[in-house]
Amino acid sequence: MNIKELKALLIERKVPSDSYSLEGGTPGMGELCIEKIDNKWHLYISDRGTKFTKNYYDSEEEVVDAFLVDMRKYYRYLLK
Repeated sequence: MNIKELKALLIERKVPSDSYSLEGGTPGMGELCIEKIDNKWHLYISDRGTKFTKNYYDSEEEVVDAFLVDMRKYYRYLLK
């Protein structure tokens, strides 16, 4: 799955948009974020302007898979 497909899934399953960012950047309150930095995919939590790195991935597919694993912990009923 790629970012575009992930975005469609999150919208379809009505996952609150303030709980994630697929473009990185904006500091939030506990958002799970994906951001591409220097040909690596960065998965992190953004909280009050601070990035808490979870991991870096080589491919878009890998970061999307890891993102879904984390999101399913909180939105299990939405992401089956």
